Amino acid sequence: MGKFVVQPGQSSPVVQPANPAWKLALWIASASGFRAKKFPAPWSLKQSLAIQISNWILYVTQGTMTIQALKTVSKGQNGLGSFILQCKKLDFHYCDWAGSSKGMNGFIKSQLPKFAKSHPQIEFSVSPRPSKHPMIVGHYINGRQKSICVRNMEPLEILKKAELLRDASGEKLKKTNKPVTSINPSVRGVWSPYHGNGMAV
Repeated sequence: MGKFVVQPGQSSPVVQPANPAWKLALWIASASGFRAKKFPAPWSLKQSLAIQISNWILYVTQGTMTIQALKTVSKGQNGLGSFILQCKKLDFHYCDWAGSSKGMNGFIKSQLPKFAKSHPQIEFSVSPRPSKHPMIVGHYINGRQKSICVRNMEPLEILKKAELLRDASGEKLKKTNKPVTSINPSVRGVWSPYHGNGMAV
């Protein structure tokens, strides 16, 4: 059996197996290298090194060692629990007399009021851009911008482009070669029958 020990700087007790290999490994981890550098090593580092030395001693002396699962915590992602819209502002630029802005002028009069009313969390700005093609510029909370030129488009086509900028994250487009991409490693890790509290093999 092991005993619970609370080390300085720790809020929760740590189990120390009461076996000679562990005691020897902990003594080696505490004495070797750390005192020579004249600074105390963190207890977590000592414990990790002691576990490795203890497993090596058990493997050499008894032909057995303990396998334990890796401890990790998943990272939060937008949309899990709560969702924050990444688009914070949409700018609509148009020209009063240019033919390429005919669709944009119609969109501003017919579609934009309803679209803005259904998205109160987004700031909408309409400004003239004389002698230039109409554009929609999206501003995102990560500081980036995305713009789409909507020259010679119909109002419904411009609405789809506005929805595209609304749903964008603001990140750069990246090429993916895998069908599933995750930034979080699996919390469970690679499955093995030896995972758990530790099992002699």
